[in-house]
Amino acid sequence: MELFETDDHRPPRRKRWAWLLRHVWQADLDTCPRCAGPMRWLEAATTEQAAARLLAQLGLAAQPPPESRRPPFRQVELPFRK
Repeated sequence: MELFETDDHRPPRRKRWAWLLRHVWQADLDTCPRCAGPMRWLEAATTEQAAARLLAQLGLAAQPPPESRRPPFRQVELPFRK
């Protein structure tokens, strides 16, 4: 009998990220939206510099746009009389 050998064949406790996104947000990241074929990994960014490079290759900004200033909230005056 091996020390680490078990007869337990339970499924893994962790779910794949694509499965979780599909079930929570209805976003199917395993299927190509153009041809309905399976998607495959091309590249993953693991650093901030790698993410900026990938975004630049896609023509997207590496930084979020600056926050826009909205007008201050004002009290609405209603024409009620006492």
